[in-house]
Amino acid sequence: MSIIDSDDNEITDRLEDAVDHVGCPIIDELNIPTFEPVIPTHLLDGKDPSQKWMMERLSVIMQQNKWQADAIHDVHNYARYVNGKVAELEKFRLTELQKQVSDNKAKKFKKWLLIVGALIVYPIYLQSVDGAGGESILRFLRLIP
Repeated sequence: MSIIDSDDNEITDRLEDAVDHVGCPIIDELNIPTFEPVIPTHLLDGKDPSQKWMMERLSVIMQQNKWQADAIHDVHNYARYVNGKVAELEKFRLTELQKQVSDNKAKKFKKWLLIVGALIVYPIYLQSVDGAGGESILRFLRLIP
């Protein structure tokens, strides 16, 4: 397993910890019911067929309207939930990006520190190996004239 794969697995594990799967609402498949007229018979008695048909259609349309309003409400709530999760995911992504940027800065800092340290410490080491002593080191660094 490469370093990249292990980093991906670590990020995936952290993402799984950050996402609450238990609180995720499960949306049922949308099944459109069949609507039947629900009008008391005493209201239909004595009406001509066109009025009777109109009242039945109105009853069915009212039921459909209520069902659609409930379905829209459920979809709206689920969309709000998903938008919240997208916002959490975006926050998580930005946090990971900031960590990667700070890690890259730390790596660059360490690299430059090593280079500068080698340019300063190595000549001091060479002077001390020559046995010249501390005064020649300070003269070499031009701290003493």
